[in-house]
Amino acid sequence: MNTPDTPDEKLVASRGQLRQALRQNESAHPMQKALNTAAVTAELVLQPIAQAHPYRLVLGAALAGALLVRTRPWRCLSASALMASLVPQLVDVVNSQLKDKP
Repeated sequence: MNTPDTPDEKLVASRGQLRQALRQNESAHPMQKALNTAAVTAELVLQPIAQAHPYRLVLGAALAGALLVRTRPWRCLSASALMASLVPQLVDVVNSQLKDKP
């Protein structure tokens, strides 16, 4: 195996390792099956509606977007709580990939 020599090569190699680790973790996520099922169900439900009434579907999406902007549900999330829940998972993924590295 060829080891990177320059700082730029090391940076590119580490980015590749991080991308690979995140992709592996994404496929192993416990919510993956639920999200896939929800996506398939939404497609089955919305496809006939979109074919029969495309303008109504666009209007409904615009109203849903306006409701989200008006209520601003993301303001209920604190940044520190979000970071506290996401950073440990990311660190675990990176550590597991570094341990697996020969």
